[in-house]
Amino acid sequence: MSRHVFEKVALVAAVSATWGMAQAQESELRDTVRYLEGRVQVLEEEKVVREEAVKAASPINFGALIEVEGAGGEDHEGADSSDVVLATVELVAEAQINDWTHAQVAYLFEEDDTEPGEIDQAILTFGNPERSPFYLSGGRMYVPFGVFESGMVSDPLTLELGETRESALQVGFETGGLYGAAYAFNGDSQEVGDDTDSIDQFGANLGWAMERDGYILDVGLGYISSVADSDGVSGAMGEIDRDEDGVADVDIDSLQDAVPGISAHAIVNTGSWTFIGEYTGASDDFQAADMGFRGNGAQPTAWNLEANYGFMVMGRDVSVGVARQESAEAVELGLPESKTLAALSMGIMDNTALSLEYALAEDYSMADGGSGEDGGIFTLQMAAEF
Repeated sequence: MSRHVFEKVALVAAVSATWGMAQAQESELRDTVRYLEGRVQVLEEEKVVREEAVKAASPINFGALIEVEGAGGEDHEGADSSDVVLATVELVAEAQINDWTHAQVAYLFEEDDTEPGEIDQAILTFGNPERSPFYLSGGRMYVPFGVFESGMVSDPLTLELGETRESALQVGFETGGLYGAAYAFNGDSQEVGDDTDSIDQFGANLGWAMERDGYILDVGLGYISSVADSDGVSGAMGEIDRDEDGVADVDIDSLQDAVPGISAHAIVNTGSWTFIGEYTGASDDFQAADMGFRGNGAQPTAWNLEANYGFMVMGRDVSVGVARQESAEAVELGLPESKTLAALSMGIMDNTALSLEYALAEDYSMADGGSGEDGGIFTLQMAAEF
């Protein structure tokens, strides 16, 4: 082979080898690019999963309620009054910490009632309704004694008699519309000689709720071992001053006897109409020294019957309602013997409502220890939640 031909063959071979190497490098580069693109996609997906997991595991939801009320008229003891108050400021924070743990904290300020403000509730709950019907809750809570639903502006007499907030442990369940709970706490009310540092108060409730063809029904019963532990009863008993010497006649932690309480409720909603019936009260007589009525021991009770109708006006929710409430043997608790109420409420903007209520209250007769007076009060309430 001549040198010229040899050099030509060698050149062709070199070019071929170079081209082959370039092709191999290009293929390797494409594989590398595809690998990197796939890795970037995996990392982005993992980031999204992590962000969603964090978001699902630890969101803190905040909410607030503000209520401003202006009221004027004559109360059930015949005293004229008028005032504007910041009736409610409630701040709530809650978090689903994980699949089985939920926490809630509520701060409450009520002018003339809870000043300064306070931690109204702080509850930690272990439970997962998708996995188990049972749950365990602990903390400062309103124990499930009564429901106190109402479409009126003012609180029903049943709430004044029965609402009970305590630091308690509660175990409960909810399945197939059936619900119930049992709870225990160290209450303020104690019998003479009892240990004040022991968990000796308890209670339970049982109810059933169902929804069918646009109808909602909720019925339930409740029991508490000492009705004197309710906020209204314990506060009022601590102010009983029969001889008007400025010294309370009743010591809530030295009662002659603890008296249990019972409650019952039924709520029916038909879409436009809501009907409420509730009873709350002591199941037996107090000793006369602890709470009296006509010279004997009192057995305070209260009930509420209510009807509310909801409709739309210019695209806004409107509700009108009437209620009749009565108490018995509750003169020393400062409750009226009866109340007749009417209320009108309208959602004037999103999450904002304006309500007007008229309440006619009648006091116990003078023979029963009351004033025998009656009076009517108008209340205008502005409310917003966010």
